[in-house]
Amino acid sequence: MKGKSKGSKEKTKSFFLTTPIYYVNDRPHIGQAYTTIATDVLVGFKRLAQGKSFFLTGTDEHGSKVFESAQKANLETQNFCDVNSGYFKKLWEKLQIRYDYFVRTTDKRHEEAIGVFLEKLFHSKTEKGEPVIYKGEYKGLYCLGCEKFITEKELVDGLCPDHQRKPQVLSEKNYFFRLSAYLPQIKEKILKDEIKILPEERKKEVLGLFKQNLEDFSISREKVKWGITLPFDPGQKVYVWVDALQNYITAIGYGD
Repeated sequence: MKGKSKGSKEKTKSFFLTTPIYYVNDRPHIGQAYTTIATDVLVGFKRLAQGKSFFLTGTDEHGSKVFESAQKANLETQNFCDVNSGYFKKLWEKLQIRYDYFVRTTDKRHEEAIGVFLEKLFHSKTEKGEPVIYKGEYKGLYCLGCEKFITEKELVDGLCPDHQRKPQVLSEKNYFFRLSAYLPQIKEKILKDEIKILPEERKKEVLGLFKQNLEDFSISREKVKWGITLPFDPGQKVYVWVDALQNYITAIGYGD
């Protein structure tokens, strides 16, 4: 084995691991504790092995489901989020969870970063010169529990299989992300492992989605009351999944 030249340093890769960010529509449950403990154990090992690691957790606090839960609890929505997010922090303290950052999607830092992210998309064009974000109309079945539109074929006896409730029929004007313009590029990157998906069966599952006629998707909601205001249209709220998923980059500095 050849030795390293004097003064050379081996580059240490940083390790970033996150739990899901947890919905604040209720208190923490045992499944969330299990996930967070497992994450803490793995990050602890990485800290011992290579030192530079970052452990993120937090709470997802926007959307109709949270608003509805706050109404049932007879609390102002932000107060409801503060109380339930606090339960997660207290539990992680009792379990001695050693996270580096606890993100809340109602934090000003996160909300401002979402504005930066969406403004950038709104003013972007595809390779064909089409706007990446455009306004359209969507009509479909909406499950409040899932916080998303679902199809007829996903229903079981007319009900959402996950929440056992009948979806609402919604029709509204939203802003859409032009996913169709990027599908070939995304698929190629997955096949080449430039976007790495593990385990292998999950990679096959994701690739299978490309055979299902994937469409452009809505990034905003017209009738939702509790959410981040869309920066380029104050009459719309950012769709909760668009808002929440960006926490993994806003927590480490995107938009600062």
